[in-house]
Amino acid sequence: MTRQEIYEELKQTFGEVPSYLEGMKDDRALELEWELIKRFEFDPAPIPDKYRDLIGIAVSAATGCDHCVYYTKQMALLHGATEEEIAFAGHYAKFIAGWAPFTKALELNLDEFRRELDRSFDHYRKTHEREELRRAA
Repeated sequence: MTRQEIYEELKQTFGEVPSYLEGMKDDRALELEWELIKRFEFDPAPIPDKYRDLIGIAVSAATGCDHCVYYTKQMALLHGATEEEIAFAGHYAKFIAGWAPFTKALELNLDEFRRELDRSFDHYRKTHEREELRRAA
């Protein structure tokens, strides 16, 4: 696609050419980014749009991209997310991201950590299967 064709699609989609895309001076890079935006933002996905956007909020918050937080939050609101869900996504990002420095400081062995968690998950599954069988009886 030519830059002008991309700009026309952008105008049809957003009502204007966003400056963050207009600032891309490499035509091939602009075309590739526009294709990615269309693919990940507008094509049907294996997860609902609202959940995709909540994931985007969490990742954006964890990476510290204020522009991305604003974008993904607005998209989430457009797709029906509540302020409570958005706050939870941000809090969950903080919760998950906080474990990285802690586990690194302890120098935990990743293989042992995985084995330990696999045992815990097996226990969890068995416990919950028994509880469900008891409720069904």
